[in-house]
Formats: sequence, C-alpha cells, structure tokens
Amino acid sequence: MKNFFRALILVYAGCIYAAFASPSQFLRNESFDDIPLKGVASGWRDNSGWADVKVQYSADKENAHAGWAQKIVSSGFRSGAVQFLQSGLAVSKGIRYEIRVWLKGDVSSPVEILLRKRSSPYTTYISRAFKVTSEWKEYSFLTGSSADDSDAYFIIQ
Repeated sequence: MKNFFRALILVYAGCIYAAFASPSQFLRNESFDDIPLKGVASGWRDNSGWADVKVQYSADKENAHAGWAQKIVSSGFRSGAVQFLQSGLAVSKGIRYEIRVWLKGDVSSPVEILLRKRSSPYTTYISRAFKVTSEWKEYSFLTGSSADDSDAYFIIQ
C-alpha cells in the first residue's frame, strides 16, 4: 500500500558563512533570483532519483520571504527522501561555519540541512534537523566540518 502525503517547503536564502574568516557566501544563487521555467533554481538540482518519491519544483514570488523562493512539493512518498542540493562546496576541517536558511512549509517530518560527501560512503560532515512551521523562520547554527572536502554537497532534505 502506498503511503501518500503532500508536503510543501519554501526555501529562501540558504547561506553558509565561514566564521573566524572574512564572511564569504559559499552557495551560488542562494536567494533563488534565477529560477528558469524548468522550476529548479540555477546552481541547484534535485537529487531524489534514487528514492521512490514524487517531487515538483517551481519558483514562488507571492509567498517568498523576500525576492523569490524555491517551492518544493512532494506529493507521493514510498521510500528515500527528497533532496534539493548544490554541489562543489569546499569545506575544511577545523573551520567553523554559520549556516542560515529561511524555511516555511507544511511538512510533518523535520527538514534536515546537511553538508555531505558527494560519493560513497556519503559521509555526513554537518547535519541539523528542524521542525518547519507554516510561517517564515530563519534556522541557523554554528558548526564545524569533520573533514576536508573540495566537492561537498549542501543538501536540504
């Protein structure tokens, strides 16, 4: 039997700053100003092909915290997870990072923010989960990477 649910997550301005160094944004198109007709913001991509989920992406200006928001709608779930990500991030062991993401949505499970190794064994360097509400809220945390990696994934899942 299929377990169906409908989840809506709007994402705005996922920013990562290196603390104790000059603040520099690591993410490209973090404010989602460039969302082509295909629906996924430039520099971002869906990584849910391995999972048994149904997901749709679109731009949302009407419900955005500011500017544009990336709208992610999951209408069916059997296994795995919806993963919205950006690749090619360089993280360094011993550096502290401040991660800030504005989220709002109608989703029962926590939304997880990860910095992870791109390939197997998919080592997670940084992970935090948040219970998202129907109102825009900034979720942030200060953390450090457990390893050096020049091609890490930043994932919203």
